[in-house]
Amino acid sequence: MALIALTVFAVSAAARPVPRAEAASPLMFGARTFERPGQTSTQAVQAFEAAVGRKLDVVRIFKLWNNSFPDAHANWLADTGHTVMVSVRSRKTTGNISWSAIANAQPGSALYNDMVGWANKVKAYRGQVYFAFHHEPEAVESLPYGNASDFRAAWRKFVGIMKAQGVSNAKYVWIMTDWSFWVGASDRRQAIKWYPGDTFVDAIAADAYNWHKCRGRNERWWSLEDNLKALVWFGGAHPREELWLAEWGSAEDPAVPGRKGEWFRDARATFKKPGWDQFRGIVYFNYPGEQNCYWPIDSSASATNAFRSLALDPFYDA
Repeated sequence: MALIALTVFAVSAAARPVPRAEAASPLMFGARTFERPGQTSTQAVQAFEAAVGRKLDVVRIFKLWNNSFPDAHANWLADTGHTVMVSVRSRKTTGNISWSAIANAQPGSALYNDMVGWANKVKAYRGQVYFAFHHEPEAVESLPYGNASDFRAAWRKFVGIMKAQGVSNAKYVWIMTDWSFWVGASDRRQAIKWYPGDTFVDAIAADAYNWHKCRGRNERWWSLEDNLKALVWFGGAHPREELWLAEWGSAEDPAVPGRKGEWFRDARATFKKPGWDQFRGIVYFNYPGEQNCYWPIDSSASATNAFRSLALDPFYDA
């Protein structure tokens, strides 16, 4: 994250709503786990739960437009009392689906029927669902799908169909990168440009990472609190919506052993602070990244121990 981000935040802070000052309430605790060789998705969740010494409240899963839902893993999650956060990308196994095509889909068309199908599948699912349509739409990887206006229209169409079909077990979570909440109005990625509106959103979320030296970057060491301050301000303008940390993680610091563990300890304290009460849950990204961005908690003994202490803190057991 560049220094300009802090400048944008500092200059505009006076015009932003003041976050609520209440003490934060206990949060739901979750993770996105990865399958090690020979493991199923279910076994990966069980292994992670064994490592941290507790059951996950939330498990994040990712689906393409034409993937099956619920599959055996999702059914197991429901049967064992896990809440699912499912991200559905506007892409089939055969290629992308433009947001404008989704927004313009008419009753009886294939795309419209696909959305009705998703609504019916979620409605019939026997568990609670946080439903995210095409997370991180502003990221460069999403450029082929359309612009911010296209995305907002597609989101409203999809969620509108879900509601019209009587889906009652889903909340609609809008997921952006933490960076989008920092950048100014001249940047196409600015979060507000992609926001579908309070009527169509139940939860506002960010994906936040402390990259430091990995992935070819050379950034300062960012605390999770620093990463999320702008999201907290954004949430203050939308007080009805829940706030979520849908992905989060830190790389190790090669020059300072134990620093990732300290990062987890700082994160544990952050959500308990006054002004952070709008958060409802955090979902760790326990998945290896590219180019030495190793997010899993087993990157060092100190990281594992610090994360386990966070996981076992009663505050993270809503």
